[in-house]
Amino acid sequence: MKRRGRRTRCRTGAAWLATLLVFGAALPAGAAEGCWSVLRLPAEYETVTEQRRVVPEQRDGNGRLLRPAEYHTLRTTRQVRPAQEIPFRVVCPAQLTHDLVASLQRALAVRGYFAGKVTGRLDEATRAALRVFQGERGLPSGEVALATAQLLGLLPYDTRAALPGGTGAAIAAR
Repeated sequence: MKRRGRRTRCRTGAAWLATLLVFGAALPAGAAEGCWSVLRLPAEYETVTEQRRVVPEQRDGNGRLLRPAEYHTLRTTRQVRPAQEIPFRVVCPAQLTHDLVASLQRALAVRGYFAGKVTGRLDEATRAALRVFQGERGLPSGEVALATAQLLGLLPYDTRAALPGGTGAAIAAR
């Protein structure tokens, strides 16, 4: 299922294989059943500018400047961080009910992340609050991560995600 430029996939039997083939992004080995999304972060680059002297200054015997130094400006770009694909479990669309989203909005409002009206709709203001809340925990996404819903007490905690190699434990631990 594609939603607002991000890819979300639900893992259920043959539909899972078809969805994986359509989206083409690999999920972590041993990915548990459930709905997944992949956050794509672009590579980060920096431009370094430096000036190198190509001709030194010239002065006469009294120290008077005859010709100033000449410099050449060099600009180089280097990659600081490569592009990343971060797969993470999300709350499945069937679970994103009006009541759950309203509870999410209230939970974010109590913590100072959401200032809008509680509507029960996953609108842009709610997604922006989610991006900030989850971004502070290492996942700058506007989709409702399963670990976030569990951390906020909106869904029961899945103990399988806390086992070594579990994918939901990373965001909940931050």
